[in-house]
Amino acid sequence: MTLDDTVREEIRKFGSNTERFKDFATDIVQGKTPEYTSEDGIAIAEYNQRGAPLTDEEKRQIQRTPDRELANAVNGEPLINALGFTSSILAGIVSSNYQEVINEMNSETLANAALESPGVEIEGNDEHNMKASLSNNYKVWRQAEETKNTQAYLNNVNNPVLASIVSLATESEILELIGGRKRITQATFLKYFADEEGNLDENNLRAYLTETEANAPEENNVKAGVYLQTGIAYSKQAPAEEEAQAA
Repeated sequence: MTLDDTVREEIRKFGSNTERFKDFATDIVQGKTPEYTSEDGIAIAEYNQRGAPLTDEEKRQIQRTPDRELANAVNGEPLINALGFTSSILAGIVSSNYQEVINEMNSETLANAALESPGVEIEGNDEHNMKASLSNNYKVWRQAEETKNTQAYLNNVNNPVLASIVSLATESEILELIGGRKRITQATFLKYFADEEGNLDENNLRAYLTETEANAPEENNVKAGVYLQTGIAYSKQAPAEEEAQAA
């Protein structure tokens, strides 16, 4: 089965918005002021009233609002509310169409979904669990790099020699080390899905994602996280590629 065109557009819309709002939230954590457009302001305002549209007059008022005032209006709780709303809608759509979504993904999109989805352990499945552990470790390093959390390196590298040496390093040096850990963890994870020629095996990736979704617990929003990250990954795939996968 393939996705309905309307469902494709909904996933693309809510996936794109969710990813953009997450980027804004990361900017704030890093001490930056997000560069909101008037379209962002309108979207955040609408999602704060659960998707109900603004009037034309309200949209025009947001469009004429200076950048600094717009940022002050949407930062904080309004941005968090909008992110929560789009995330919930996206996860709900994907949960009803999960297999169809991953069937339309190309190898790169499948790899992104596998990396970013919560890694879920399955009792007695050592190979899957190794992949899941690498996926979770990758996200630790990726988040540490994004938020410039240098302490994460010391917290996650169980090596007394490195711990002693790195305690004297500068922030930029530690961030380089974090980036290196992220890259090697990602590369190791992807090796598990490579064929003999070194290309990503789509069927292998789909099998991993199917096992992950089937065994993900409802508790702590783990299963919802699988749907959310799959939807975000799918939303980044070019429409032409989605249609080719569906054909």
